[in-house]
Amino acid sequence: MSENILAYSDYKVEHKEEIFGEFNIPKIETRAVKFLGELLKNPYNTIIVGERGIGKSITARITVMKLVFESKKIVFSSDKEMTNLYDNLWNKIVGSGLTEYEDELNKKVKEFILNNHQIPIFNWAGEGSGYCRYFQCRRKERCYFHYSNENYPTIEEILSSLWNISHPCPLKRFILKRLLEQTYTIEYFRNNKYSFLIDNPEKFNKADAQIFNEFIPLLLRLGNVVILMDEEDYNICNKFKNYSSLPKLNFPEPTTEEQLAILTERIKQLPIEVTGKMNRNLKKICETTRNPRQIIIQANTLIMIEKFGYSLPSKNIIQIPESVQTDERRIVLRIMSNFKGWTKVKRIKEALDKQDIIISDRKIGRILKKEGIEHRYNPDSEYLI
Repeated sequence: MSENILAYSDYKVEHKEEIFGEFNIPKIETRAVKFLGELLKNPYNTIIVGERGIGKSITARITVMKLVFESKKIVFSSDKEMTNLYDNLWNKIVGSGLTEYEDELNKKVKEFILNNHQIPIFNWAGEGSGYCRYFQCRRKERCYFHYSNENYPTIEEILSSLWNISHPCPLKRFILKRLLEQTYTIEYFRNNKYSFLIDNPEKFNKADAQIFNEFIPLLLRLGNVVILMDEEDYNICNKFKNYSSLPKLNFPEPTTEEQLAILTERIKQLPIEVTGKMNRNLKKICETTRNPRQIIIQANTLIMIEKFGYSLPSKNIIQIPESVQTDERRIVLRIMSNFKGWTKVKRIKEALDKQDIIISDRKIGRILKKEGIEHRYNPDSEYLI
């Protein structure tokens, strides 16, 4: 297994591997795709809550791909941080500033930014090149902007500089919020029948909820809004007025048949022979678990154990996660027999990777510490074998 497709169980990570790696992640269309598609095609505003790993992110991406093919206009955000959502909105309304758009909206946007005294854009642009001095920015390292004309930068240069900021930018949010309030922005999105699908990021906290709470009523004026999140995030968001005004729906759990299809399509891409016993064990997992992420993790463990010849518990396959710790310990200790003296954790990790076994650096460290093996930093973490 030069590439282990079962090593990834988080679609946000998988999608990155699809773009930068050589993976072709099979995408199974479950009943949740139809459920989400109907909500987006009709004027429903809602929060959909489902546990982590149940398939919210991949369902969202499959649904968006289907609807865009049907010419449905969607602003879709699915990333590790909330910054991505604001950047998507900024792209739709403002653009990078490098292209001369011909549509009326873009011309009005440029005119609005240049002439509106409420937008303190010249706090840092008025003197040409220099560091941003926007008073509400709390960053210690301020952004530096360089322009061709030191006395007066063009609107294209200003927008391009703002567009290239990748970290959370309060100035961009301030401008974006003002633009979303404008009549021509509302007309543009409503006339084109836009929908907003937001897959809540993993790095989500109370501050993110507080900021985005102010954007919800603005987006509701532009089109219908559907937000995907887990129960933990919902408990945070529901304390804010605009979030709590949206009805809550539960994310549809995949059926046993859908679970088997997800697992089967992935295993087909592995150069291994699936034995009858393993096939029965995999089917049992799908019947007793309703979380695709847990199923993929358990399937990866089954294959890893069989490859190394370790036996599984004869009863209660659902207890596999408890046995994983023991089996991972045996595998790590077995790999360590190839080393002598002070050995860096990353070297042990590399040896495991060559065997297509996915165990994190931290997990390796915890296993070795429990074994009481002498440890030091030099400067990386090392163990005396």
